Amino acid sequence: MNQKWHYRLVVFFLLLNATLSAQGLKYIGVVADQKSKEPLAFVNIISSNGIFGTTSDIDGKFSIVLPEIIDSIRFSYLGYETIFVSTRDLKGPKTVFLKARQFDLAEFIVVPGVNPAHRIVLNAVNNRMYNDPKKLNSYAYTTYDKMIITIDTSSLKQDSIQIENDTIGRLLSFFKNKDLFLMETAVEKKFMAPDKSNEKVIATKVSGLKDPMIAYLVSQIQSTSFYDDIIHIANRNYINPISKGSLSKYYFQMEDTLFSGKRDTIFTISFQPMLNTNFDGMKGILHISTNKWAIVNVKAQPAKEDQGIAVQIQQKYELVDGEHWFPVQLNTNITFDALQVSSGGQNSRLLGIGKTYIKDIELNPELVKKAFSHIEIELDPNAAYRKEEQWKAIRIDSLSIRDAKTYQFMDSVGREAKFDQKLKSIETLLSGKIGWGCVDLLLDRFVGYNSYEGFWLGAGFQTNKRFSENINFGGYLAYSFKDKQLKTAVDAGILLYKPKEIKAHFAYSADNIENGSVRFLYDESALFDPHAFRNYFVNSMNFTTQKEVGLSGRMFKYVQVFASAKMENTEVEQNYQFLKPTIIEPITDFKTSEIQLKIRFAYKEKYFDNGRMLLSMGTNYPLLWFNYTQGFTSFFDGDFAFKKFDLQIRESFYTKYLGESTIDFRSGVVLGNISAAKLYSGSGTYELITIWAPASFGAMRPSEFLSDRYVSLFFSHNFGSLLFKGKKFKPEFELITNIGFGWLEHPEYHQNIDFKTMEKGYYESGLMINNLVRLYLFDLGIGGVYRYGSYSYAYFKDNISFKITLTMPLKAEFRDATK
Repeated sequence: MNQKWHYRLVVFFLLLNATLSAQGLKYIGVVADQKSKEPLAFVNIISSNGIFGTTSDIDGKFSIVLPEIIDSIRFSYLGYETIFVSTRDLKGPKTVFLKARQFDLAEFIVVPGVNPAHRIVLNAVNNRMYNDPKKLNSYAYTTYDKMIITIDTSSLKQDSIQIENDTIGRLLSFFKNKDLFLMETAVEKKFMAPDKSNEKVIATKVSGLKDPMIAYLVSQIQSTSFYDDIIHIANRNYINPISKGSLSKYYFQMEDTLFSGKRDTIFTISFQPMLNTNFDGMKGILHISTNKWAIVNVKAQPAKEDQGIAVQIQQKYELVDGEHWFPVQLNTNITFDALQVSSGGQNSRLLGIGKTYIKDIELNPELVKKAFSHIEIELDPNAAYRKEEQWKAIRIDSLSIRDAKTYQFMDSVGREAKFDQKLKSIETLLSGKIGWGCVDLLLDRFVGYNSYEGFWLGAGFQTNKRFSENINFGGYLAYSFKDKQLKTAVDAGILLYKPKEIKAHFAYSADNIENGSVRFLYDESALFDPHAFRNYFVNSMNFTTQKEVGLSGRMFKYVQVFASAKMENTEVEQNYQFLKPTIIEPITDFKTSEIQLKIRFAYKEKYFDNGRMLLSMGTNYPLLWFNYTQGFTSFFDGDFAFKKFDLQIRESFYTKYLGESTIDFRSGVVLGNISAAKLYSGSGTYELITIWAPASFGAMRPSEFLSDRYVSLFFSHNFGSLLFKGKKFKPEFELITNIGFGWLEHPEYHQNIDFKTMEKGYYESGLMINNLVRLYLFDLGIGGVYRYGSYSYAYFKDNISFKITLTMPLKAEFRDATK
């Protein structure tokens, strides 16, 4: 009996051992930096026999199941010392610390023969169309985003004896259990091929703030796909190492090989631009799987250091349905060199740590086109008012004690310091408006300058949605000191049909209008857009009283229209006279009665609706404007019968390894005889030393030419930093060429004014060297434009204009589409 029991016990343990071997032993934990204690993403974790392995996720977490008893596990990571940890020490959740070692990606060694990494990278390039999420018919998912801003403790000079002993202590104590900023956002996204997209912000919470506007600004820093030829990070363009031709531009090095236990192999490959190359490239680490040759993990950052802001991205992909790889986690780490916290003479850089978790992924769901519109991103009206119970269902993990203290502290500070009001300044820069109750104050109506009027002061307002969703009105009052003129205007609008944005307009104005100017629909420059600098050079204007009624709307998805009827009374400046053989008395002051149709076509343009205004996020296709104007003499005593056609096309595009080109084409035709005020006077912005206004003739004198038919082309190409390899000093070189032709059928009709015609063609070219000096809002540069050809002057100094360039380091991605 005892013997049988003994045999049964032996069999039991054998079966138990077989079961454990079949199920495997599971080891879980976190991998972190030994010094900073920050988690490390995508660490290679491989069994000591080299057969089984995995990688840590974006939060540094790992989980590995070994089907047999293994003595130790190897942890290896580029830039860190490789260690072996005994499986006996990994029982229960453990934190494994890795020690950083001196490592420089620039110091690579090229060995003779075929680079083994090239075969893997080439396979990944050739399979991009199968692995790119945007090649799916459709998908839908929900994201949970978390952004933290804190200090970079590594930038503190802890060994310095010239600072107060307690300075570092105060900083470290303040940030011991809280951060400067915390934001959480939940977004529902839907996509339908080829490019229909909709994002709805369903919840947002910002420490110290109630306004969710910043949720959009932060969320647009990195793309959710690493398969495009051009990778966009913080409004910059970088050549993707996984793109055609990358093998001749990038150096790839095999760093490790990982067997996932599913008959798949994952290769770890480092990459960086080759020596003696100069392009906007990236450096980092790729993990590529033999399963469809897809990206599993990627960690990348710009290869060149950028002043002011440095961004590092991390992305993790998973095989969601056994067939398609899809991103599931995104990291964005930002170092703000230009923004620092100071205490006792000690400065510390600010760090932004952003994490995005993609969940509830549906691949190829049934979506309909009607579910998508021109509005790509919209805010749920209740997004900023979600209760804590709702947030618990949204969050990936529960809120940490540190996060809770950050909210508690910053919310109290935000209320006292009125952070929400200060955040409105960002919106002001984008829209040119300051919200004040139910009205918006218009910044561009407070003060201004041009050569004709000199400085002027005024005030303007416009009602907003807090006043009414369907009715708006506004106006302005201004006085210009050089011509001693008082100007007034009022306007009103009524929304008739919201789905098509159909709106009735009424306007009255008594103001100066530039001679020869053309105004296209929704083409006003933003408040700090360098294109707006052209207005400073206007030297010829007429005081004009206008009365206008119109109707605007969206005819098709990407076509906006404005139709109007208008009467004008114009008081002609100085001694100008319009005289032709069929009239007895010359015309000085005149009346026009006209109808006008304005069209704006922006194919695949997307918008962001933040609840207060509609913001255009631009388009990757050319923008087109068209105006048709018909003048009458048979209605309201108009002095001229004419037809006028105006066209403008604008396009910007980025070329790999060359930079960004911008083309602005304009043309106009007037059929019929009309005053010079209604013709075309060019876009001259000449002064010997002055500010540069893009898309203008920099060496042409203002009002130098007069035409009733013209074509002009403004071309610029910005090489970025491709022509200069400096680490800190990074000027951007921009080539300029502008060409114009103009004709005037009857120049003799226009008396007592000086002008030229340009049938032979006007030409000028130049060079701008941008970003020489970094200011608070702008980067300062210098340049020059030189005119040549038939209309050049005899002396060199008369043909050249020296320019000062002002560019914004981070260009605004959108503008107010309601202006």
